Amino acid sequence: MTKPITLERIKNIVIDIKVDNEGRRFDMWEINDSHSQSHYDGICLGLNMLVNRLERESEWWLKIMKNK
Repeated sequence: MTKPITLERIKNIVIDIKVDNEGRRFDMWEINDSHSQSHYDGICLGLNMLVNRLERESEWWLKIMKNK
């Protein structure tokens, strides 16, 4: 049986993607010009939007389940 992915796990994955860890095999974000900065900013914006949407839906489901 597969284990569901929690909101906290998704948040940790987002942080991991956004942070440039030098100890990794691949240097994910090499920001050396305005184009690569814009690319990085867009990725971060999209990841933030995903987390915000999941948080809102999570709160909505909690309210519904509470009222049953």
